[in-house]
Amino acid sequence: AERYEIDPVFILAVIKTESSFNPLARGTSGEIGLMQLMPDTAEWIAKKYKISWKGKRILENPSKNVRIGIAYLDYLRERFDGH
Repeated sequence: AERYEIDPVFILAVIKTESSFNPLARGTSGEIGLMQLMPDTAEWIAKKYKISWKGKRILENPSKNVRIGIAYLDYLRERFDGH
């Protein structure tokens, strides 16, 4: 959160809403982990932000899931001019 200047309380709110803090949560459309990331999106963001990617099972790792999820939020913030 600090690296991308995103409020950590906001990150916790996303995790609570998306997975209720269950690192093994699975969504009905294929979302995985704490931040409920789609594997294809997560892979793309991981490569864009130079984060190690070793397949979709990495999304079950809480620290990797959150790291990729925060990078994705940073991408979205840039894409939509901070909105």
